[in-house]
Amino acid sequence: RYFFVAHIAAAAGTAVLPEQAAVWATPVESWGKSCTTFNMVNAMMQRMHLSGDVLKWQEETFNLVREGVEVYKATRADIDSAIPYYPLGEIPSYDDKWLCTAYKCKDCTRFIVWRLESEDESITIPADFAFDGVKILYPTSGNCTVAKGDGEITVTLPEKLTAVFLELK
Repeated sequence: RYFFVAHIAAAAGTAVLPEQAAVWATPVESWGKSCTTFNMVNAMMQRMHLSGDVLKWQEETFNLVREGVEVYKATRADIDSAIPYYPLGEIPSYDDKWLCTAYKCKDCTRFIVWRLESEDESITIPADFAFDGVKILYPTSGNCTVAKGDGEITVTLPEKLTAVFLELK
């Protein structure tokens, strides 16, 4: 099942440096928009290996993949100095309903948040550092919302098996 890759991507920082880890992003047209973004988000803070049947992708899928690759290219320079950590307090496990991995970069901190099988549409994630704002890097056309609180962010992903790539500055 495609969503198990998120567990591997989320926990990879416990065993391998981000610049040495690689994750396959394999969008499949028939799986829909949320699966496409989920697959792309999996690889955002590691070496992205992209595959799939490009000739079968509709324009919407192609554009989501293109946007994901553009975001990856714009942020990948930070991967070799990124320090992964787990703001939810524990290393991700296969039983988790939400996953979150954060990466402390030179000028920002990036969060990847996955909603798996949780019945809750929102999760509040502690941030143990001061930050001015939070920006959704990918997907920009999704229905994710984020709210900055005092030392925390609340992420809302209305659909199960969705993910988002965020930046806190």
